[in-house]
Amino acid sequence: PDLTAAVDRELARATGADPAARHTSIRELWMRVEPLLREVTLPPAVIAPNEGSNAKNSGSVSLPGAAAPMPSWQILGPPLSGEQLRAGAFAGRTVIAIGARGLYHFAHGIWSAMHLPPAVDARLIRSLVRLPNGWLLLFGDLSLVTLISPAGEPERVVLGERDMTLLGAHADEHGILLVGEKLSKSAGVLVEWQRGSAPLVRLVEGTGRLHGVTRLASGDILVCGTHGALVEIRGRTQREIPWGRTGHLYAVAAAPEGGAFAVGSGGHALHVSPPAAGASSGYTATLEAVQTTRDLRSVVVDPSGKPWATGAQARLMQRRKDVWMRIPLDPMVRANLVVASVREDSVTVVAEDGSVYEAPLPAAST
Repeated sequence: PDLTAAVDRELARATGADPAARHTSIRELWMRVEPLLREVTLPPAVIAPNEGSNAKNSGSVSLPGAAAPMPSWQILGPPLSGEQLRAGAFAGRTVIAIGARGLYHFAHGIWSAMHLPPAVDARLIRSLVRLPNGWLLLFGDLSLVTLISPAGEPERVVLGERDMTLLGAHADEHGILLVGEKLSKSAGVLVEWQRGSAPLVRLVEGTGRLHGVTRLASGDILVCGTHGALVEIRGRTQREIPWGRTGHLYAVAAAPEGGAFAVGSGGHALHVSPPAAGASSGYTATLEAVQTTRDLRSVVVDPSGKPWATGAQARLMQRRKDVWMRIPLDPMVRANLVVASVREDSVTVVAEDGSVYEAPLPAAST
């Protein structure tokens, strides 16, 4: 039912009477519908049931218990009229987000349009991340990778191949990592790049489409993607991390203790643990209990080292003692959440309609 309703919403928008509310192109419509259609290619046992339904056949671990108490949410900014955001990145309490019609900046309760270089087509941008030096990294279809300086100057990164769709990225002092799909091979792809050197592009064996990537405390790389792909990469060596592979994985974030957290479809959440000191075995993954069966699309780690995830239908999750607790938003908020920022004293979330919410956090929450 959720899949049908989601597809119906996109079709209704595409055929709506108001041209300004429609998708700006066939490409945008496909970008909205294609991830939904991918779900039906999975075996039935892989698709997690809806909340409140019988979860006996689900591979995810869900809890029927009550959610955490509702924080005191306040609206920092209203929705963007006629726009749907795909991704966002925080810088303090400001946000930069990409939507169907372009790039936007949020500050002091107001969204404003940002100038994109003429050579960058907003319709090709899938996502963005902010680099440690303040630059912005845009990436997406047709192997698009472009850096934008704080002064607005663009720098295109040429990968040499245009048959890649890039869906996830990680940036740190060691360089930039990007993942996605190499369309001509129908295989997952990893791009490693440092300023001043040529990008290194390589396939990740046994994967289809990769969505998330991070660099672990050890320097190893961890990637995740569709059909539960979870692979550790150490130099030239690639090793699949076994788990039930009962759903897609959409995002991954490194944990301070050397492991990571990955989240995905149907409320899947994994804790990836590092190998014990001196052990010859690699990383291990544990499927954890989660108070939702909605898709989780992003994960961040707060200053205390605890992960938070955002997802479909206003789902905001916080991991507490190996259980991912649902943090309720205002009941009127139904939009998918795009990104969250968690500080020591507050949490801020951005919904795909552009609305921004913030709530204070008690000391015990972090």
